[in-house]
Amino acid sequence: KAKDLRAVEFFLIGAVAKLISTVATYPYQVVKSRMHLKGPERYGGVWDCIAKIVELEGPAGLYRGMESKLLATILTSAIMFMSYEKILESIVALNSEVESARRNPLKLIVPPKPHRR
Repeated sequence: KAKDLRAVEFFLIGAVAKLISTVATYPYQVVKSRMHLKGPERYGGVWDCIAKIVELEGPAGLYRGMESKLLATILTSAIMFMSYEKILESIVALNSEVESARRNPLKLIVPPKPHRR
């Protein structure tokens, strides 16, 4: 059986996943925004845009402005991931109690008898 994870572990998993996805896709967002703002009069296409950014600003130009994006999106995703997992965990536990009550309805009505000595 898989080990039960704590809320902090879910938070960290969500944060790392979002960090990786943002670093992987951020250059696309930079190129897309530059193409949209400066348009075809400056760039001959996507590959031309990438080449000019790297030529004029270096490879770091493809990641310009990523710090603020990381701060906002990592926190949001980590909190959402942790919340989702904990809510799901609670729903599964509640469902288990409901199924148990369906199998033994008297368990809800008749309290257990105390032990007498």
